[in-house]
Amino acid sequence: KLRATDCTAKCVVVGDFEADKCGLLQAAAGDRSHCHNGNDFCPGVFENRTVDVDIGLSEDGPVSLSLWDTTGLENYDRLMALIYPETDVFIICFSLTSPQGWRRVLEKWHSELRQNCPDAAIVLVGTNLEQRNSAMTSSLASSSMM
Repeated sequence: KLRATDCTAKCVVVGDFEADKCGLLQAAAGDRSHCHNGNDFCPGVFENRTVDVDIGLSEDGPVSLSLWDTTGLENYDRLMALIYPETDVFIICFSLTSPQGWRRVLEKWHSELRQNCPDAAIVLVGTNLEQRNSAMTSSLASSSMM
């Protein structure tokens, strides 16, 4: 039997800056008061926060999820590598409005995480869905003007 007091999972959120990792973490923690759709500085750079999440596996209630924010460290590979040990789950965020976002998932993030933590689970999350249509419209308008 899984008890909530026995289970804490380390979850590190990675991805390029425009992927709005901060917004995802604040939403997961139930706090959207400081989020600005990834356009402004996230006040919780390199912080971790533990939240209780009911995943339906525990008869005693929610389990603890230690959420690690890497916003601001995207270009500091050595610092990022210090966060990776003992991670149970990585969330790779990529912006649905960025054509190179998915490419970076494949070329950088996935291979880096597999090299450093081959046994950790990886979850992909596409962000900025609400901005996708306006970005596509702008892109199409730009290409039709040429």
